[in-house]
Amino acid sequence: MSASITCAIVVCDNGLGHLRRAALFAQALFLKGFKPTLFCTRLKYEHVLNSITGLNKYSTKDISLPTLDSRLDYGKDYLLDAWKDKLSELSNFDLVISDNYPEILQIQPTTILSANFFWHDILKEKHPYYYDYCQELLLRHEPLVIGSKHFAMPLVKEQSNYKSIGIISNHIQLSREIQQDSLLLTGGSTSVMKEKMQEIAESILKINKHDIPYKYIYIDPSIYENDMPDYVKKASFSYSELSRIKTAIIRPGLGIISDLLKHKPKIHCVLENNREIQHNYNSLKRLTNTIDITDYAYEAINEFVIKEYYSKSEYSEEVSTDLFFGLNDFTKHLTDWLA
Repeated sequence: MSASITCAIVVCDNGLGHLRRAALFAQALFLKGFKPTLFCTRLKYEHVLNSITGLNKYSTKDISLPTLDSRLDYGKDYLLDAWKDKLSELSNFDLVISDNYPEILQIQPTTILSANFFWHDILKEKHPYYYDYCQELLLRHEPLVIGSKHFAMPLVKEQSNYKSIGIISNHIQLSREIQQDSLLLTGGSTSVMKEKMQEIAESILKINKHDIPYKYIYIDPSIYENDMPDYVKKASFSYSELSRIKTAIIRPGLGIISDLLKHKPKIHCVLENNREIQHNYNSLKRLTNTIDITDYAYEAINEFVIKEYYSKSEYSEEVSTDLFFGLNDFTKHLTDWLA
């Protein structure tokens, strides 16, 4: 592949999972001779760089789009204006990859989509005009759409040029085996989930440490407090940190699921009224014995978390080494499409 091919990757600005995945895409493309540029929030990119072992730094265009909900509330015209104002430079690139946003097709009709769900599908009832608008773009342009073999939602898989990939992993090899001895609590950035996870953390930390078998408890940075006990750590989500997780209590976003699966801990979920999250949980259940603990009383969660330390995780045979070569799948589909 010619080193002259420039590639813009427009990142969905909704949590860090999208940006982590896009940063790994950029690295895989660079190794294939592309010149990637990430369109994202630069401060978030710096955070991601610090959390992914072995990740190189690539060119960025610092953009901060208004939230999707706020753009949709103003109507279709504002939606397009926001894209054009922020993304006018896309025409300077040989290739454009959009993370989750079909709207980019309006600006760059040859855009390739990376998606495991579509926002217009999730928000169909609230913003029906947005659903119709995005569906029309997809039908008109029939882009290459690349999504997860196990986690892409039905509307993504229904696209005429859909291609599936395995789990995204950066294939870091640790110099020594790390014992799985720790607990992870993470719920993402939504206010409802932060409150729920904070209450779970507070409940667990009321247990006498002598009765807590985990060496460390890693807490999502959004709910970590400096006055917590020494055995409680602010989660960095680094590869070495995640490799020592024995039990994880999570909001099942695909980013954290992908990061955890390779280490095969016990993964249990706190859900919210969100079709993507419900879909991810149901997909995860087909790979491991995950449990929905959303409605558990806090005392029951405490007992459950302690009990889980002494039980073994169970995984489908599909969760094998071959599943974690999603980046190879991604670059193959892309280069075949461009050939």
